[in-house]
Amino acid sequence: MLLGAEALLDKQGPINGYVYIAVGGKESEVMIRVAQTLADELRKKNFPDLQIDFKELPDEDHASILHQSINDAFRNLYPLKDYK
Repeated sequence: MLLGAEALLDKQGPINGYVYIAVGGKESEVMIRVAQTLADELRKKNFPDLQIDFKELPDEDHASILHQSINDAFRNLYPLKDYK
């Protein structure tokens, strides 16, 4: 699981961007653990210009998570503005 991820991240220069990792709560325990570990490994590197969001969506599984996770990622990137 994530073999070589830490070494690869150690070689990586600064990363500027946004990473959204979502996993369904109805996925396998391995899938949930790997997704969380990936988010944790990215956070440990403390890239100052990298925003990392991890979300476990409890009611989703491998077949249903895509639409909700894309919606959430776009809402995080482009929050709704109050036009009052």
